[in-house]
Amino acid sequence: MMGRDLPTKLLRLAIFLIAIIAIFPTVKSQVTVLPPWEGRVAYEYGPDYGDKVTEGLSGMSTTVDLKFEMPFFGSRYNYTFVMNDGYMAFGKPPTQMVRKTPIILPWELYPEEVDPALIAPFMSEVDFYTDSRVYYRTAKDRVVNTPEDAELNVKDKIVLDRITADVREGVITASKFIARYAFVTTWHQVTFKGSNTQNIGGPPRNTFQLACATDEVLTFCIFNYEKIVWVASTNSGGHPDNGLGGDWGAAVGFNAGNGSDWWPLNPFSGNTGVERIDEFTSVGDTPGRWIFRVDEVIERGGCTNETKGVALSYPNVGTMFGGEQLNISGPCFSDDRPIKARFDTKVVDCKYVNATRARCILPMFYKSGFIPMDISHDGTSQYNFKGWFFLAEPTRFEPARIQLLPRVSWLDSWQGDPNILEQTELEVKWDPFNITYFYDAKIQIGVWGYRETTTQGLWEFVDMLAQSRSNDGLYKFKPYSMVRNNDWAWERYDFGAIRINVTNDEWEGHYWSQPIPLAWYHQPFYERAHGANWSDTLCQEWHDIDRGMTPILNSLNYCPCNLEQAENDKIRWVPDDGCNKYGKMDCELNTDASHCVKQSYPNIFGASQQCCYDIRGQLMHVFDWKFGSTPMRSHPWGLYPFDIPPRFPDWCNYQYDIMPHMFCCKWGKYCDPYYWRRPSDDCQTYTPPKSAIAFGDPHFLTFDGREYNFNGKGEFILFNSEHHHSDKNLAFPHKLIVQARFEQPGNSSYTLLEANGTLITAVVARENTSAIVEIQSRPLHARWRYKLSVLVNGRKVFFDRPYFKAQVYEGVTVFNPYMDLDQSEIMVQFASGGGFQVRENHGSLTVTMFLPLEYKYYTRGLLGTWDDNANNEFRTEQGTLVTPSTDREIFFDFGETWRIEGKTMFTYGTGKSSMYYQEIGFEPIFDEVPTEGIHPDIEQALPGVCSDNKFCQYDFIVTGNRNLAADTKRHMEEYELMVEEGLKRLVSCMAMPWPHNGQKHGYSNLEGAVVEFTCFPGYVFWGTAERRCQTNGQWSDGIGVVCRSEQERWRVAVGNKIAITFAVLVPALIVVAGFFYIFYWRGRADKHDHYMQNTQPYNYPPPTEVRYDRRAVEKLPEPMPVADISLEKGNGSIASTDKKSDFDSVELGKAESVV
Repeated sequence: MMGRDLPTKLLRLAIFLIAIIAIFPTVKSQVTVLPPWEGRVAYEYGPDYGDKVTEGLSGMSTTVDLKFEMPFFGSRYNYTFVMNDGYMAFGKPPTQMVRKTPIILPWELYPEEVDPALIAPFMSEVDFYTDSRVYYRTAKDRVVNTPEDAELNVKDKIVLDRITADVREGVITASKFIARYAFVTTWHQVTFKGSNTQNIGGPPRNTFQLACATDEVLTFCIFNYEKIVWVASTNSGGHPDNGLGGDWGAAVGFNAGNGSDWWPLNPFSGNTGVERIDEFTSVGDTPGRWIFRVDEVIERGGCTNETKGVALSYPNVGTMFGGEQLNISGPCFSDDRPIKARFDTKVVDCKYVNATRARCILPMFYKSGFIPMDISHDGTSQYNFKGWFFLAEPTRFEPARIQLLPRVSWLDSWQGDPNILEQTELEVKWDPFNITYFYDAKIQIGVWGYRETTTQGLWEFVDMLAQSRSNDGLYKFKPYSMVRNNDWAWERYDFGAIRINVTNDEWEGHYWSQPIPLAWYHQPFYERAHGANWSDTLCQEWHDIDRGMTPILNSLNYCPCNLEQAENDKIRWVPDDGCNKYGKMDCELNTDASHCVKQSYPNIFGASQQCCYDIRGQLMHVFDWKFGSTPMRSHPWGLYPFDIPPRFPDWCNYQYDIMPHMFCCKWGKYCDPYYWRRPSDDCQTYTPPKSAIAFGDPHFLTFDGREYNFNGKGEFILFNSEHHHSDKNLAFPHKLIVQARFEQPGNSSYTLLEANGTLITAVVARENTSAIVEIQSRPLHARWRYKLSVLVNGRKVFFDRPYFKAQVYEGVTVFNPYMDLDQSEIMVQFASGGGFQVRENHGSLTVTMFLPLEYKYYTRGLLGTWDDNANNEFRTEQGTLVTPSTDREIFFDFGETWRIEGKTMFTYGTGKSSMYYQEIGFEPIFDEVPTEGIHPDIEQALPGVCSDNKFCQYDFIVTGNRNLAADTKRHMEEYELMVEEGLKRLVSCMAMPWPHNGQKHGYSNLEGAVVEFTCFPGYVFWGTAERRCQTNGQWSDGIGVVCRSEQERWRVAVGNKIAITFAVLVPALIVVAGFFYIFYWRGRADKHDHYMQNTQPYNYPPPTEVRYDRRAVEKLPEPMPVADISLEKGNGSIASTDKKSDFDSVELGKAESVV
């Protein structure tokens, strides 16, 4: 009997113990036994791993000094608050934030209450039971002083290595990421507020973890859900027994803070379906794990089963050549369904790798810039996962995938001494792991050539350099003695590239070098067809074709007269990629230049002007410099939409400009044919742009130089070219609108009164149908890496790589200076030549507008009216001229009329619109320099910071920001210097050529410049030895210089004597002949007329039959449009279409007579 009762007694004992625990729920165990880690989704945690424990009360927080910098959502933090309520915050949150139902982020009571940045794996009202804990710890490389430190260091490295591996596996853009630091927080067995603790076994309890890892540049956060059984507190409608039901679930996602942005993890966040979040995953085969990249913007790693979403690729940048192997992700892939990727309009098949990634090969493009990238994964034609991919011009993609060394030999004509050339080696160098990770893979190295038809460009295979070769990263060969298997390629391709790919494996992709001339391959064929001077022959053939193409010179920008002007004309010019003082000092095509600039946006034909300057800053003309400034038929960045030659980026520039320069100047004996077609501009007609500026707490200097203040609060029109004066009723082709946002700065501890001023915090602009460009200042904590946010058509873009520095869109180029590493200065350059520069100034924007002469009389807005009359700057939005005399009158009578009341071009964050920023009744401090309420510290520092600059004084007193005020003063002084010196109109005379067989001393052609001429020894000087450039833009009077040898001088002297003799004798002979005609021949003529009236006519032979040569009577062909030119070679020459290119040889009116 006793044996039978034992199970019953044990059962009763167990029930009793459970009841005791239920009666005393506040009794907490001192030791928590954690299960083994193998097979668990969470990373190791607990006291054995150095974890600390927060105070176990609902709503409590623990402040943690991270001791490292963690970028998050554009900002950077070195501290955090571990919140027991299921999230980590970077600021003390309001006490009622979690208790609010539903939780609305960004915090709906901002700015009255703090809206902290936060990361929420499971944000809800949490309560604690007996075994509930919140653990946290920092994992890093520790300083080892004790055996315990050594043990923890090993455990930290294990966690960091695990996180690194999981991030690399789950996020395709993180293949090179290494977790240097990690902060791991675990909510272990936590229940919900209002739970029924009397339940058998206790209330429902969740276990979840947040692990954020960073290298202090990139940050990845991982949500690990071990067990989720409840979703809401009773305050949110959850049932006391199980925490289910109700209207709202826990919030899951990322909040940027300061009312800016909230990124929810849909469909779980705020939804009662969050109960099943531990059953799903974003990384394929680990249920309960979700990975995100969070440093700048939030990107979900891994994949999703939703029907639409974001498409990602790694790498996310490639060259126009294509061929790169890409990993793509977004949807969860299946190996039994076809996967396709669409890049712009080109669709490629992709190969399944696993559930989170597939592999594609990038196709070739004849365009650059951002293109849409879409993914289809379910076998349908629906591409519902969308992203962007950047195509870089090969010459701007650095470092190049394939390096060609030594470069000087690859650029050589190979016409030199055979004994030297025979020993010259060329090298092809590459990173083997860029090609493939398979060590035993064989590769092949090929030569490809580029040619064009009337409508397209073509890359075609030429020859194989090496086949089935080991992937060792280096290949050397001697072109002089190499075997060439293609004896016709020289007729088609002037330049090409080297391509490397894995033998017989299309899924490994292929990689290209930068474009390179093919003289090293073609030289024997060139010489066989054209002789030793083949480069001169090809130069002349190019010249004949180019002069039959559309003229480009009259539609190009005129060169600035010196380097200072070129650098201050910030909208129409950008540094030349091949020659600039910011890192491209080799200047292969412009020897002796220290800096070159080119048009920021091409003309309507796709052409561009180039202006080069020597070490003294003087404009280099081809009269003086063999490799001086030359225009380009094809802009290196192409012309949007890059549809036909010569509008393709990079390759058309090589075809139409670089290769002719090689034939004529680099390799040929004479540059004259090239410079006849590409003459330098001498800046005689250059007109500096007109400028205006808005800066500080906004102060304005208008186009006509009027100074005033306007501190409105809201969104206003800075500039609008749609409006024009009533006496200028002409259709203006450039509809340029610039809008600005004015916000009130926060109060400083150094201000005694409210900061009743405003700052420009965002600008947005568009010209005609161009892309919309928006520039925003970033919050203080978000300026650690980028000072400005730039959006194009509503999408954020960055400039942190060389090929990102200049981005070409429809009708506009967005440029970030090469030496600007923190994205604090942006130039917006529209096709018309108008645009603006934006500089960051401690949270405010300094906006400088630049306009070409065409805009005169067509300007309205807060930047004034450009008509050279500073007395009529203030025209309202309706066109009424007002004449305010005080800042208050300017504010109400003029400035407020430019407030935007309807739709704007700005991009707005979650829950915001234009009305969020408007405050129509706002009144700023109107005093020119406030005299009341000045903080003593400011009053003491004011003279040293601002001197007598009133704009600086105003900003310092109103904002309390010393740095902002100092930069206000600096920006104003720099602007005034730029207007007075950098953009001053200079007088220039026409460039003077060198005399044949002589020299010119002095290269400047600006006002006051003096040039002197001399002859070489053995030649006799004739002409004016010295000429001076005068204030009227003309050289002083003189005779052109001629240098003649003694023999030439003798011939000229004899010729002059003969000419004088004829000049005397011919008039005398004419007089004699006149008398003879009057007195003799006229009398005979009268007799002949009388005879003919009385005589029968002769019988004449039949009229002659005339047969015309058809070619002789053809109409002289019009200049050929660009699309009619084919740069194919035939019979050893570059041929156009059926039209003759040498117009001088066309014979008109020639006829053959046949009797």
